[in-house]
Amino acid sequence: MTAESAVQETAAPKLWRNSGFMVFWSARTISYAGTGVTMVVLPVLAYRLTGSPAATASLAAIEVVPYLALGLFAGALADRVNQRKVMALSDAAAALLLGSIPAAAVLHLLVVPQLFIVALGVSTTFVWFDAASFGAVPALVDRSQLPAASSMVWSSGSVAMLIGPALGAGLITVLAPAYVLGLDAATYAVSALLITTIRRHFQRSPRGPGRNSRVRRDIADGLQFLWHQPVIHCTWCARMYGWDYSTAWAS
Repeated sequence: MTAESAVQETAAPKLWRNSGFMVFWSARTISYAGTGVTMVVLPVLAYRLTGSPAATASLAAIEVVPYLALGLFAGALADRVNQRKVMALSDAAAALLLGSIPAAAVLHLLVVPQLFIVALGVSTTFVWFDAASFGAVPALVDRSQLPAASSMVWSSGSVAMLIGPALGAGLITVLAPAYVLGLDAATYAVSALLITTIRRHFQRSPRGPGRNSRVRRDIADGLQFLWHQPVIHCTWCARMYGWDYSTAWAS
């Protein structure tokens, strides 16, 4: 057994003793599962309120807009700000937005424009949460633990995004969609609270003066990198298919 393989084998067990990383991992997984639930339940609620496939498709399309409009900008800006605060505030905002739906339903004030505002807002908060979470793992674990930690984070996130829609579809068979979104809001609130308990800073090193002027260059570099990554193209198409599937299921 080589020294490198021995380090990799012992890294995973040590991760469970890294409280900062485990809290981050739990919060991120919960947030991703909540996003998967929202992805299905919001279009279903829109269809039940309107009976219009066009309105349902429009809402699902709005959920994609923040990725296209803000994804690269958020990624370039995320490591120039307090990433822990961005993640906590993003989840707190998502909790408030989603929590407004069951509150409005109880008061018989729920209207379709509110769903569109919530869909756009929650998708926007997820873009910022996702961008801020990228730099957290290297800051929370040792270099020897980074491969195991990255694998654990991204695999659990993928599983959460697969389970979330199925969970949302199951819940709306026993609860009204508006109240399912209330439960969804609670998951975001839990994630936000967990993140605030992490004491370690996510930034590995502070940005020096004048680095903010490189945001445009970082965005351009990101576009160039993505253009030459066929695997990322496939992943993006799969995510878009997921949104299309949720719309079709709601219809």
